[in-house]
Amino acid sequence: MRRFYPVLLCVMVTVPLGASPAFAQATTRASDAYYQFLLGRHLAGEGDIEGAIKAFRQAATSDPSASEIPAELASLYFRLNRPKDAIAAAEAALKISAETFEAHRVLGMIFAARLDGAGRNDASADDLAQAVAHFEKALTIPGYGGRSAVQLALARLYLRDKAYDKAIAALTRLVTQEPEELDALPLLAQAYSATGRTKEAADILEQLVNYAPQFYPTLGDLYAREHQWKEAAQAYREAAGVYTRSSEMTRRLAWALKNGGDVAGSLSVLKEAVQSYPDDPMVYVALAEGYSDQAQYGQALGVLDQAVSKFPKNTAVIFQRGATLERQSRHAEAEQAFLDVIARDPKHAPALNYLGYMLAERGERLTESVSYVKRALDIDPTNGAYLDSLGWAYFKLNQLDLAESNLRRAAEQMKEDSVVQDHFGDVLFRLGRNQEAIQAWERALAGDRQSINPAEIEKKVQKARQSK
Repeated sequence: MRRFYPVLLCVMVTVPLGASPAFAQATTRASDAYYQFLLGRHLAGEGDIEGAIKAFRQAATSDPSASEIPAELASLYFRLNRPKDAIAAAEAALKISAETFEAHRVLGMIFAARLDGAGRNDASADDLAQAVAHFEKALTIPGYGGRSAVQLALARLYLRDKAYDKAIAALTRLVTQEPEELDALPLLAQAYSATGRTKEAADILEQLVNYAPQFYPTLGDLYAREHQWKEAAQAYREAAGVYTRSSEMTRRLAWALKNGGDVAGSLSVLKEAVQSYPDDPMVYVALAEGYSDQAQYGQALGVLDQAVSKFPKNTAVIFQRGATLERQSRHAEAEQAFLDVIARDPKHAPALNYLGYMLAERGERLTESVSYVKRALDIDPTNGAYLDSLGWAYFKLNQLDLAESNLRRAAEQMKEDSVVQDHFGDVLFRLGRNQEAIQAWERALAGDRQSINPAEIEKKVQKARQSK
């Protein structure tokens, strides 16, 4: 590649006496190009955009062999959010020299920016490929600043494309070359976590939180995904001390304590949260849910009655009240609570699903049950719990083909959910596929065992074996 800056610096000298006219003219053009280039940068810094563009174009005319000039113009257009002009200028630079760092950087940034908010369709996949290609090429060109930003951008694209090994390699190089590049660390932790290398991810985050405590929630979430509840609780406790304006971290702390077996500690945290965040309806919801999980329904309803008086229009509060009433088998009151939620928010998918499932479980108004759950799935089409509800309603209607297809999708998605696996086993047994039913029920017994009767499922397994 012809390097523009050194060449221009070299020509800023007096033309030797006796030099040929052609040499003198070439020297003058190069000198003018350098002047116009510097002028363009100056004008851009002063906010004279049109003047800067004019100067860059004049520089390009004076020295059409210098690829850095249209590349600099491309960078200006990119900053001005004029992507078409930026692409044209960057491509002009690459026609002069394919080794122009700034042109590749700008094109990479433009194609990467197109991905934000875009679905994964053919166009966005092409944008991703082009962005990656330009960033990768830019990093092969030595001697330019701004390389760490390109490495970070490329790593983010690798993560987006689930190319985790490439992301780990790129980020590891960056951290080695630039130990103070802190933005790389959470990305590296994310890549390690995505590949199941939890310890390495946790080690990075444990170091990071010492000087960037905003990553305590990320660390807590990582431990929670691995069911390391003690470590998760400690991270959330630290996070709650950082994020004091919201109850979210306190609620996550209570959740981790409960899952770790410290039910009393969880309830204590939530009681304190109600005092600390009296205007946050979600702490009342969380405390009521905590009481319900311990079958302390009177305390749960007491908290929710308090919340309803403070937040009479809050759908989360009304929904939790309906769920608590349903767990007490107060079905008519629960149904009215869910209907109140749906009346306030017709697209409240959890209420639609809960009402539909409640009717299906009781074998009542099954066509209506299907309708409610379908409305929930229209809002959240891939939700495994909703697919289970729909499959169970079809099972109760004896529409076994529809039951099997929906319950299969739910069971594949929610492998450790014992209720879902139990439902799937029931429909398979009804279809006469006993061996598959046994496998589903065995998954139910090996799963989370929440809301199931293991003894009843073991009886089903024995019956299926005897029926072969």
